Amino acid sequence: MDDQVFRGDEAFAFGGRVRVLSVPAEAIGPGLLRETRADALIIRSTTRVDDTLLDGCSLEFLGTATVGEDHIVHEALHRRGIAYRAAPGSSAGSVAEFTLAVIHLALERLGRATDDVVLGVVGAGRIGERVARAGESLGWTVIRHDPPLAERTGDGLRYAPRGALEGANIVSLHVPLVVEGPHRTQAMVDEGFLEALSPGTLLVNTSRGTVIDEAALLRGRSRLGGLVLDVFPGEPRPSKELLQACDLATPHVAGRSLEGMLAGTCMVARSLAELWDLPTPELPLPPKDAGPAPRAQTPAELVRALWDLETLSAELQADPRVFKSLRRRRPLRRDLSALCPRVASPERLRRFVETLAACHAPLRPRDA
Repeated sequence: MDDQVFRGDEAFAFGGRVRVLSVPAEAIGPGLLRETRADALIIRSTTRVDDTLLDGCSLEFLGTATVGEDHIVHEALHRRGIAYRAAPGSSAGSVAEFTLAVIHLALERLGRATDDVVLGVVGAGRIGERVARAGESLGWTVIRHDPPLAERTGDGLRYAPRGALEGANIVSLHVPLVVEGPHRTQAMVDEGFLEALSPGTLLVNTSRGTVIDEAALLRGRSRLGGLVLDVFPGEPRPSKELLQACDLATPHVAGRSLEGMLAGTCMVARSLAELWDLPTPELPLPPKDAGPAPRAQTPAELVRALWDLETLSAELQADPRVFKSLRRRRPLRRDLSALCPRVASPERLRRFVETLAACHAPLRPRDA
């Protein structure tokens, strides 16, 4: 098991019934699987699962405690009859919270108001729909752009064409990485995409780094009013030039909240427990913070006080080589809605925290 799987030693031991070997992701390879004769492998997104890894192994189960599955070659699992589980939606609420938080922080840093926002949400699935609903709760106008959903539902009013994004002053990306087909997202943010946005638009990406064409983004950066990136082409070594183009840059941490990471672990552990007829592990969350909220008058001040993202951004922008170490050594954050469940005033701040808490509510089947 990847030693970065949150509370993995506890979850996958199943009360001492299973022996767990936790190793760094770099140590997970075909030799280790054959030598240990592992029955199950639990990973995160840094381990690529393909024929090279699986040849000669005796795995019955492969679990990735992540939302994304770009690192999995599913055919390699199917050919060997290996049961599989990812953690779709596990960190959706946490990523939505993070997106709203960095938007507020960026707007304050750019000297822009938060009450005249037209938010374009590209990809209205588990995360994007939560961001869209939160924006509407805050009184923002929201434009949803999701060609696959428009095609599947036939709802061209709810899911607007790309040209409608010209009316947005913030565009937030929430798409999976799709490398081929009619709805390809790899490098979708290209010169044409950027030229179709209104000058001064704030662009935010918390989805996948390679949905952006880096060269095109750097050429078109002057058209944008701001740029916030949590994911990058070339991870874990983003380019210095791209980092310097950002107003805020964070090392792929949008989903790295205690709540989101624990949910991912639990999803995979429940599937393995069912496969092996083991008791489902109980991994309770720490209690919500009942103490007073930090002194803050605006959402940006609250985000700054509790998450200190600007310091994180400055460290990463100063040296791209620290990308991986920043992710590993920085303690998992708590969701803001868990840290501040009783914010009563000012009204603007209370509404913000209530909106973040609503990001964790289940979606309707159509949106999930």
